Amino acid sequence: PDGIYRVLVWGVNKGDAAGSAGYSGSLTVDKTPPAIGSISLSPSTKENPGPSSPLLSWSGVSDTHLKEIDYSVNDGPYKKAGAGASGSYTIPKNDFSKTGVQTIRVKAVDTFGNTTIKTISDYYVCLEGPELGTVKLTDRSGKNLSDSDWTTEENPTVYFEHVQDKNVKLTERNVSYALVKKNATPVASDYKAPANLVFEEEGGVYN
Repeated sequence: PDGIYRVLVWGVNKGDAAGSAGYSGSLTVDKTPPAIGSISLSPSTKENPGPSSPLLSWSGVSDTHLKEIDYSVNDGPYKKAGAGASGSYTIPKNDFSKTGVQTIRVKAVDTFGNTTIKTISDYYVCLEGPELGTVKLTDRSGKNLSDSDWTTEENPTVYFEHVQDKNVKLTERNVSYALVKKNATPVASDYKAPANLVFEEEGGVYN
């Protein structure tokens, strides 16, 4: 059974006379794997995909000699996520190589090599963005402003059609816009939700 054992070594001659112990030490035996209380990721489905850099959390890991917590994505190599009985780790986006349901395994390891594994097999990640069709700016009369350098229109309309996404269903919350100077590259903070959005879907195509 598991425990700490004292080890003594001594010699015995042919007359069964024993000498004094030449070695005295201890040996720890641990065959019990760690216990994992719970693991979690944010809920994710095809209709509502989770982030591509999800936060993995674990708690209630129990082992006197706990060494580390590892994780694996889609049966790839295990990587270290932490070392505590509870904690969290953001899985890098690069760990996901395809769109779809992902299998994520969490392994608790102790210093003697005993392991326990728990699996999350229903996490959906979408790595492919929508396909844009036609996008243009128009003034209130309907004139195309997309190729114009100057306009007096203060409230242009952004018009788009034939937008498709083969992986997820798009909704109004998927649409945003950024207004920046010509030749500037927008950053995340530049994007805003549009006002007065008219959003229609027919056969998976959005206008």
